Amino acid sequence: MLTLAHFDWLYPMTSAPLQDAYLIMQGSEGGGTVLAMGTGEPPNCGGSRWDMHGTLALPGLVNSHHHLFQTLTRGYAPNQGLFAWLQSLFPLWGHLNPEAIYQSALIGLAELMLSGCTTTSDHLYIVPEGQDSMRFFEATIEAAKRLGIRLYVTRGAMTRGWDHGGRGPSNLIEDEDTVLQNMQDLVNRHHDPSPLAQIKVALSPVSLPAVSARFMKETARLAETLDVRLHTHGWETLDERQWVQNVYGTTELALFDEWGWLQDRTWFAHAVHANKEVIDLLGQRNVAISHCPTSNMRLGSGIAPIRSFLDAGNTVALGVDGSASNDGSHLLAEARQALLLARVLGGAAAMTVEEALHLATTQGAQALGWPEIGQLAVGLPADVAVFRIDDLFHSGAMAPLEALLFCQPVLAEVVVIGGEVRVWQGKIPGIDWSAEVARHQLLSRQLLETQK
Repeated sequence: MLTLAHFDWLYPMTSAPLQDAYLIMQGSEGGGTVLAMGTGEPPNCGGSRWDMHGTLALPGLVNSHHHLFQTLTRGYAPNQGLFAWLQSLFPLWGHLNPEAIYQSALIGLAELMLSGCTTTSDHLYIVPEGQDSMRFFEATIEAAKRLGIRLYVTRGAMTRGWDHGGRGPSNLIEDEDTVLQNMQDLVNRHHDPSPLAQIKVALSPVSLPAVSARFMKETARLAETLDVRLHTHGWETLDERQWVQNVYGTTELALFDEWGWLQDRTWFAHAVHANKEVIDLLGQRNVAISHCPTSNMRLGSGIAPIRSFLDAGNTVALGVDGSASNDGSHLLAEARQALLLARVLGGAAAMTVEEALHLATTQGAQALGWPEIGQLAVGLPADVAVFRIDDLFHSGAMAPLEALLFCQPVLAEVVVIGGEVRVWQGKIPGIDWSAEVARHQLLSRQLLETQK
C-alpha cells in the first residue's frame, strides 16, 4: 500500500482537479490500481506514506510513437530531410545487434520515465540480415521489464529495398512471410490484452515506400485475426506523397483504404500533410494520429494540422518519435512543443495547456486502444507522474498547470507505475546509471567506427 499525501494539485484529466489532494494505491501484487483519492488528510491505510507538498500530479504520460534503437545515433545527419537522413543512418543501423537494441532501449525508456512517461510504444523496424528478429524484440521487452515501464511493442519491418524501388538497403530487408510468422509468434508469446498489462504487441510495417502492397494487406488481415492493433507512418513528408503517386498513381489515403487500414484498430504517426479529406475519413473510421512535433521540425517535414484534427473530433496522441530525429525522449517537453507549434500555425488560441496535456494522457491512451491508462480514477491503473512546482523553474508561477508547460520543462520528481515507485526524487533507483551510460556510449562509438 502506498499513500501520496498533500499534492498541491492533482489533475485526474477526466474529472475536476483536486487541491491539497491524496492518492492511495496498491502495488502490483494487489493489482496495481488506485484505491482512493480525495482532498485533505488521507485515511490511514497502512503501508508507505509520503508527503507531496510543493508538487503537481498528473496521470502517467503516454508516448504513442518512438524508435528506441535510435538513441545510439543522436545528432547525426543534422541538416537532412527524412529520406536523405535515413540513407545516412541505414549503414550504421545495419550493424545493430541484440545488445545494442537492449542498451538503446534501456536509455530511451529511462529518459521517458524521468520525463513522467509511464507507457510508451516502440516502433522497431530494423533487423539486419543474419540477426535473430525475435531476440531483437525481446531485448526491448527485457529492458522495459527491468525498469517497470508499460511497453507497446510494435513489430515493424522493411520488406521492399532500393533494388525494387523501395526505401532500404538489401541487408535490412526481411522476407515477408518470415515477418508475418514472427509477428504472430511475438503476439502469442508477449501480448497481454488486459487493462493492467505491462507488455502489449501491435503490427507495424514501417511505411508505404518500405513495404509491398501485399505485405500491407496481409498485416491488416493478421491484425484482425489476432485482434491486435496496427501502426505505421502516414502523410509524413511531401517526398513520400510524391513516391506514392509515382509508384501507385494514387494517394496514400486511397491505398490505406483499399488495403484495410482505415479501421479503429489503427493509429498513424505524423499526418503532417493530411488534408481535409484525410482528416474527415480518419475521423469517420475512428483512426488515431500520433503527433510528433519535434521530429517534424527537426527534419523539416512541416507542421501537422492538429487543430483541424481536434476540431473534427479525431483522436490525436503525442509521440517523441525517434531519438535520432528528436534526439531526446522528454514527453513533457514534447507536450510543450505541441502547444507552441499549434500556436505558430493557428494563433495564441489554437491550443490550450489542457488540450496539450490531454494529447499526452487521455488521447494517447485512446490511440493505443488502452482507455484505462492516461487518467486517474479509483479502480484504474495506479500510474502517476509528479512534478515539483515550488522550485526555481516555476518560481512566480500564478497558474501551476500552465506553468508546467509554459516554463522550462523539468524532470519528474516521482513516477509510480502500477502502484510501484519507479522514479524517486528525480532518479531511477537500483541501477548504476554511470555504467549503463558508459556502455551505451561505447556501443554508439562502435557503430560510428563501422563507417570509417
